[in-house]
This record gives sequence, C-alpha cells and structure tokens, in this order.
Amino acid sequence: MALEFDRGIALKPGTLIVLLAAVAHAGFFVLQRPLLKKYRPIEVSSYAIWGGTLCLLPFGTGFIGQIPTAGLSATAAVVYLGIFPAAFANLCWSSVLKIIPAARAASFLYAVPKVTLRIGFLLLKEMGSSNRSLA
Repeated sequence: MALEFDRGIALKPGTLIVLLAAVAHAGFFVLQRPLLKKYRPIEVSSYAIWGGTLCLLPFGTGFIGQIPTAGLSATAAVVYLGIFPAAFANLCWSSVLKIIPAARAASFLYAVPKVTLRIGFLLLKEMGSSNRSLA
C-alpha cells in the first residue's frame, strides 16, 4: 500500500520513486516534441530506446552470462517486449507527438486502461478480477 493511514498520511520510499518516474516521463514527453521538429519519429525513438538501454546496463551485471542458459520462452518474451511495448509503442508515440501537442497527446493515455480491459475480455476471455471492490 502506498499510503499509511494508521499513523496519518505518509508516503513510503517506493512511492517517491514512482512519483519521480512520472515526473521524468512527463519531462520526456515535453522535451521530445522539439526534437521531432528536427528529427524523424524513428530517429527520436531509436535514440530514446538506446539511451535508456545504456542507462540500464549497470543494473544488468549478470545479463551476458544468462543469455546461453535462457530458455526459448524467456528469449522470445524478451524479444517480444523489446519490439512491441518498447520500440513499436515508442515509435507510435513519437509519431503522434509530431502532429499534436504533448499535453493533448498525454490526455489520450487515459484510454489505455479501457483498451486493456477490452483486449483482455475479447482476446483472453478474462471476465473480471476476483476482487470486486476494484471493479
């Protein structure tokens, strides 16, 4: 739980990290727009993904040693995550930011949970959560 109510309202340290991530993501949205006036969306997306990869390398110390022992399903999952949620989504986002302002584009992010629910219902036959209080 992010908030503790028994001793008043207090943020846990992990909550501050999530808040920092949200601020960084918002800053990326805003700073990306001027880059799109100079570069194509594929270039901005590529620089963003490779820059993020470089920043994460210090946290992947055992990564190279794990590659030979990784199974096919784990390798396929990493490739899938790298192509669709990362590269393809970032390319789509850059293409949208080239056309409309960042604040307007960000407002469409509220559609993500609704689309996710519909995809889960239609493709995965998910009928809802076991915790009805969240519905």
